[in-house]
Amino acid sequence: MAKPTIVITNVGGSIGAACAAAAAATGARLVVSDRDEKAARSVADGLAAKEGAVEFVCGDPANKLHAHNIVAEALETFGRVDAAIHAPAPDAGSGPEKDAFHDLPDDALRARLFDDLGGAVVFNQTIIRQFMKQKAEDDAPAPFSIVNVSLDDNPAYLDPARAASGGGVFAFSRALAASYAREGIRINAVRVGAVAGTGLSDVEAGALRAVAPSGRLGDAADVAAAAIFLSRTDAPFLTGEVLSVEGGGLFSLPAAAKKMQKAKG
Repeated sequence: MAKPTIVITNVGGSIGAACAAAAAATGARLVVSDRDEKAARSVADGLAAKEGAVEFVCGDPANKLHAHNIVAEALETFGRVDAAIHAPAPDAGSGPEKDAFHDLPDDALRARLFDDLGGAVVFNQTIIRQFMKQKAEDDAPAPFSIVNVSLDDNPAYLDPARAASGGGVFAFSRALAASYAREGIRINAVRVGAVAGTGLSDVEAGALRAVAPSGRLGDAADVAAAAIFLSRTDAPFLTGEVLSVEGGGLFSLPAAAKKMQKAKG
């Protein structure tokens, strides 16, 4: 059986890059993308030198034309798409806004909402269209998979815009999974909790670490492991799920919120 082709977005961020590295380690063929050409090329070149079949496309998955170009590169190079991982845009992980929600400028709201939630919607639509085309053309279509990774709507961050974005991605993924389950397309999501490298200051990270049941913050590799698990073909009945990667942190949210408030002064 041919190695699967996986498309991964926003590899310029730590989570997207970790997902690409984890996918490449399984032997999959990759097409990686990011709006930042330098960042995407760096990830692709590094993985290609180590793992092999990796291509990159400079593009924004929230842009329909760019999303189409990402899929087109996969088809031209590898002939098909088997799975997709939509990682959060790097801007979406820039940490809690310092301004009150009602004072946020439009560009900050767009980074929180459209780049993450809007990007997931546009990219998923493009990928599903390709899956449906392949299903119609293949005599024995392989199972297809999409994993949407989004930052947590964790009240410890005290960020209403992030809550709207993350909650939207998770609800969207569940609804999409129900809509396409009969087509053999699995859609799941990864809910990213307090993870190092997502914009937390040292003080804020320390406050969360102090109340974390696991005694540590997660990292991008923890998120990538969950995304790869959900994308695998040996989990055929797993769809419409939102897998939380937070080290048991859900149980410490009230204490974490208090710690964060104190950390912010």
